[in-house]
Amino acid sequence: MIIEDHKNGGKLDKLLVDLCECIVLLCIHLPKELIPICVPCLLKVALNTEESEETQNGSEMALLALSNINPLLDMKKELYLKDITEIIKYHQEHRNLKRLSYQSAWMFLINRKHLDDKLEDVIVNELHFAREATRELDELLKCVDWSRKEEGPEKTKEVCIILRWCVTLWFFFHNNYSLNHEEYAELVGCLVRLFRVIKVESREIRAEFIHLFEKMVMCDEIQIYVLLKGGVVDLFLEDMCQTISEDGALEDWRYFLMSLIQSLKEKTIAKYEEKEGKKIKMQIFEKFEEEGYEDAIIEKYALFVVMEKRYNISRIPSDYFVHL
Repeated sequence: MIIEDHKNGGKLDKLLVDLCECIVLLCIHLPKELIPICVPCLLKVALNTEESEETQNGSEMALLALSNINPLLDMKKELYLKDITEIIKYHQEHRNLKRLSYQSAWMFLINRKHLDDKLEDVIVNELHFAREATRELDELLKCVDWSRKEEGPEKTKEVCIILRWCVTLWFFFHNNYSLNHEEYAELVGCLVRLFRVIKVESREIRAEFIHLFEKMVMCDEIQIYVLLKGGVVDLFLEDMCQTISEDGALEDWRYFLMSLIQSLKEKTIAKYEEKEGKKIKMQIFEKFEEEGYEDAIIEKYALFVVMEKRYNISRIPSDYFVHL
């Protein structure tokens, strides 16, 4: 029906939009012949800036569908870049989109980066992804009632959007986008603030954030001291000391720990000023001493021994301290 309507000049209107949304949401691999039909159709819906609930709902559904398109699907930027950039810029000025709509627009764009490295300049410098992600997540943190128990905070739409931002950020760090250290530190700090609030509320959300922290540690563009400034390493140490005896807590952090050790081996002091590096190390050791992290880790050494046998990881505590 979609192809026939396209051949006849597009006469189905609303039905065509519904059909495009359905097939994009349902197909893991969208047929190539439908890409040049469905993508412009859905972007046209999202470009509508009329201030009405119906228009906002239409944009939300269209952008949600677009964000579901497989990241590996080949797509020429001429098909989408001008329109998606206009949608994001207009929202940044007028705030016309719903939260899910805006997150979906970013997810669609971030997922296209691997097709064209030139998109990085648009995403990072023109549209300021890090700034926008930080602002959105801070606002979502404020609008969720984390004490809500009747359904659990994980049931709310806002928390689902936070989880979707985690996925988008995972792809962002996976693609090693270049940001200045200040932007990275602000974004990292925002994620740390969120984790401190949500970690006791939902195991699922907690695991998603730790998975994201692991990807950040592995990102070539992030120096260890940026993660320190943002508070990720502090967060890991605190959470490990507080919850490592709980079921699954060590499981959640184990890949992060392995990635951190590997990064500490690879991202040597030579990559930034020696003076700055010494200052960072001193701050870490002072933190260990003040908070008792080293004692707590030594007390739980038996758990690391179990972890060593299970995952074939040698001398985790000593590796960690030596390379830190």
